Amino acid sequence: EDFVAGLITRFLERGNFRVVRAADGAEAERVYAARAGTFSLVMIDATLPDMHGGALARTLRDRTRGLPIMFVSGRDTSALRDVFASEGPTGFLPKPFLPAEIVRQVRALIGATA
Repeated sequence: EDFVAGLITRFLERGNFRVVRAADGAEAERVYAARAGTFSLVMIDATLPDMHGGALARTLRDRTRGLPIMFVSGRDTSALRDVFASEGPTGFLPKPFLPAEIVRQVRALIGATA
């Protein structure tokens, strides 16, 4: 959702993070491939317009082992948690969320790889 993505972008930018947005999974794959090695973390909605967030996460983790991923969802993410948490730093941000919670979780995930 563009509105939610805009809110998250503003919250993270206020927390001094640089944010690159993509409208859907295909665009995210293209952006990630074009900027390989420059991302500290990816945030993925569990339900994207063109694919499941888990499929995008799989593609990105296959390219970059241990890539920190934060899933955002208003639904149960236990299946994603079971699959991805054992493969690297993985966060889960339930909707609705508070701005401070997003920044805190992102910092924690990035710190887990430092």
